[in-house]
Amino acid sequence: MIEHFLEGKTSKLFFEGQENEQTGEQLKLFSNELRKQSQNSYLKDFDSWHEAFDYLTENIFRRKKQKHILVLDELQWLAAGQSKLISLIKLYWDRYWQKQNVMLVLCGSMASFMVKKVIFSKALYGRISSSILLQALKPNQATLFFSNKRSKEKD
Repeated sequence: MIEHFLEGKTSKLFFEGQENEQTGEQLKLFSNELRKQSQNSYLKDFDSWHEAFDYLTENIFRRKKQKHILVLDELQWLAAGQSKLISLIKLYWDRYWQKQNVMLVLCGSMASFMVKKVIFSKALYGRISSSILLQALKPNQATLFFSNKRSKEKD
């Protein structure tokens, strides 16, 4: 759904956390992905989320006056199960990103983390403009959705 939304958008960054990785490894993966998406092969690995967000603020979002989309998917893994990252996101949102025309999309598959640490977060209180709870597909919907994705051998 997010990939579909991002189609055709010019200034977009998409990052996905990896399960069971600590903050240092998440930052390394984030740095690698940012190198690819920004086409900056000289970008060094970030040592902290603060350093990563400073880079985004100064070198990506400030450069262009257009709308930027920043997607942090599987946020619970990026945060390594802690809420410190949420507080830092709040700080950058309040100080910089909302003024720099950034659309911030936070999503994750661990509902308890997203509800407790994002939706009901004291740090983000009043800053959420929309939330989507995706329900499971009904069997007939799943059949329609996956009908062209099935292999012929499974029929």
